[in-house]
Amino acid sequence: MHSIVALMLIGTILPIAALHQKHQGFILSSSDSTGNQPMDAISRADRHTNYRSCALRLIPHVWSVCGDACQPQNGIDVAQKCCSTDCSSDYIKEICCPFD
Repeated sequence: MHSIVALMLIGTILPIAALHQKHQGFILSSSDSTGNQPMDAISRADRHTNYRSCALRLIPHVWSVCGDACQPQNGIDVAQKCCSTDCSSDYIKEICCPFD
């Protein structure tokens, strides 16, 4: 009876331990066979934070250009566009400022 329980536990523990080692190796390795950096996945939150801070800095700029909050034409995401590339004041006027 005890040997059956021991075999069942070993059959359960070994795959879990192997999976745990594989996961730890991914996190701790500096690069994989394709040259990708696994640690870069951890920095994705930083890119999101940078995007969010860019969007927050963009709000006062839009207010200074339009005199009001952005009212994007055609559903354009102004923060996505202007945080990935530089946007001119003319571009912001074109897509954000309400038509007179």
